[in-house]
Amino acid sequence: MSAQSTFEFYKNSKDPLFGGASADAIQRYYDDIAGLNEDEIEAKNISLINSGGVGSSYAAQNNLNNYVATLEDQGYTPAEFDLYSQTQLATLNAGFAQERQDSINETNIIVNNLITDSNKYIADIGLQGTVYGQDAETYRSTYRDDTLKDIEFYKADQDRAKFENVEAIRGEYGLDLQAIRNAGAEAVEKIRGEYGLAGDRISASTQKDITEIQRQASDYRADRGVEANMFGAIFSGFWN
Repeated sequence: MSAQSTFEFYKNSKDPLFGGASADAIQRYYDDIAGLNEDEIEAKNISLINSGGVGSSYAAQNNLNNYVATLEDQGYTPAEFDLYSQTQLATLNAGFAQERQDSINETNIIVNNLITDSNKYIADIGLQGTVYGQDAETYRSTYRDDTLKDIEFYKADQDRAKFENVEAIRGEYGLDLQAIRNAGAEAVEKIRGEYGLAGDRISASTQKDITEIQRQASDYRADRGVEANMFGAIFSGFWN
């Protein structure tokens, strides 16, 4: 069936596909389904029926042919599209400007917060440094005082230990010295006793020897006297 005969057959009908369609719309429908199989044609027919039939669908396409652009199924003539474009561009620019300003404001806030945090951090560091310096000075003072105190305690302990050692040495030395003195006195007395006994023995022996020597000398003199007398008697007769 040709497009014209179909038009003539359905022009006054309420057929959901061809009712009310123009001959031109029906011709373009035939052009579109040329080369399609039955399943594809059936699917296209269902789609056209849902869109209002061939007449409504292809009439809308005719109107779209007069537009330079369609957005959301709405056609725009050149003048309308220019106005729409300018309006959308202005809206976009306004949005971009607001976004830029918002970004700048947020950046400024972030920068100010960073500066504030940095200043606070620097102040905290300074405070911590001051506190640390004070703590360090306190520690040094405490350590110095404790060290001096320990040194004094050590010196006192050493002095006490030296004193105790000296006293102990003195005590031991005194006992040893007394023992030495006692031993020396005993030795001296023993030596004196032994020397006295030896002296007595020597004196007795010496006296005995002297007596013997004296006796022998006396005997010698007596013997010499006898001999002298005898010799004198002999020589006296000779000389006479």
